[in-house]
Amino acid sequence: MRLIYSSESSLVLIRLSLIPFQIHCFTDNLKSPGTESETSGSSEKNTIVDTHNMLRNKVAMGEEKRGRPGPQPYAANMMKLSWDGELATFAQTWVEQCTYGHDLCRNSERFQVGQNIHIGSKSIDLPGNLTDNILSFYNEVENFNSSNLDPFRFNDKSGHYSQLVWAETYLVGCGYVIFQENVWFKYMLVCNYGPAGNYEGASVYKVGRPGSGCKRGTGQDTYYKGLCTRRNQS
Repeated sequence: MRLIYSSESSLVLIRLSLIPFQIHCFTDNLKSPGTESETSGSSEKNTIVDTHNMLRNKVAMGEEKRGRPGPQPYAANMMKLSWDGELATFAQTWVEQCTYGHDLCRNSERFQVGQNIHIGSKSIDLPGNLTDNILSFYNEVENFNSSNLDPFRFNDKSGHYSQLVWAETYLVGCGYVIFQENVWFKYMLVCNYGPAGNYEGASVYKVGRPGSGCKRGTGQDTYYKGLCTRRNQS
């Protein structure tokens, strides 16, 4: 396995050896042999954040008709997501292991961290589309039973979706890598979410008029009318 391209989705460059199935909890700037990297611009971060918020807003506004059964109800308390550098650093650190699976070293001192992972393959080394990668998480809504919103009951066929729309999550940070395995180029996106969602017995979100359940210190966003945002971020 050879890492050929890494798009840094964090402000801090973290470099770790590519040892399959080994868990790393280091923050030293170690560089792997044969690694090439590029620092992602703000456009990539904006794509990730905007795509998440567009999809969250779609659900909050009651516009998602799919489900098993659907449609998905309005959300009263769904937060707008913002980019978080620490979550992105953790995500980039893990994704550069080129190992499909969840890591055990992603929690922050601030909160528990949720995680979604997408992996795909191509015959040429072109980056996958970030929006399409995130849509792969969201499209699991097709398997989500709207009666499992509150209290939440986990379903492994819709777990990426339920984390993506978890109301109390308000931060996201992602990492991205392309590597070669045999004749195929694989691309992997890891997104970390804080605070984490997918807690059995909690609520994915509160059903109600969009923005009516925003917590103290937050209010309805001026652009994403279905989402709540901190007062100084609208």
